[in-house]
Amino acid sequence: DGRESLATVSHLFEAALYIGRLSREVVAAHRDGLAAVGADATASFLLGGQIEGERPDIVLVYPEGNYIRASDERPFLQIGESKYGKSMLELAVHARLGVVDAAKVALSSMLSTARANLSVGPPYDLAVYRNGSLELQEHRIEEGSAYLAELQEVWVRHLTQAIAELPPLPPELVPRA
Repeated sequence: DGRESLATVSHLFEAALYIGRLSREVVAAHRDGLAAVGADATASFLLGGQIEGERPDIVLVYPEGNYIRASDERPFLQIGESKYGKSMLELAVHARLGVVDAAKVALSSMLSTARANLSVGPPYDLAVYRNGSLELQEHRIEEGSAYLAELQEVWVRHLTQAIAELPPLPPELVPRA
């Protein structure tokens, strides 16, 4: 029918622009009604994928409709509460972990964020994309998951061990009794 949609774009950047434009239109259509009840309809979106013939890419679409790409300097993008788990994600990137270990770090980062912020918690959605596959593997990890409990227990135990192995404080930094 000739209308633009995610199914009709030729490049991922066109999809990002389409989502940004659509988001602005929806916000404009509902702004007054939402403002009357103190709500804000603006949203940010993470869009990742691969269009056949192109390299995979991931972009962060801002409420204003513009977007940024992941890059070598900033190889991951986050929305929401990003301050808590960011250092773990940076560690995973700099260590050049494989996809399985990177997924473990991502889940550990979410658990760490959840411990620091009550507004974050399961279920956690994990999506894995292998370059060139044109197939997304999606997983949902629910609250009460035995794996999440084990991951948390092992993470805390190893973090406690790592802290115990840190070098002692110099005498001038030791708190007085």
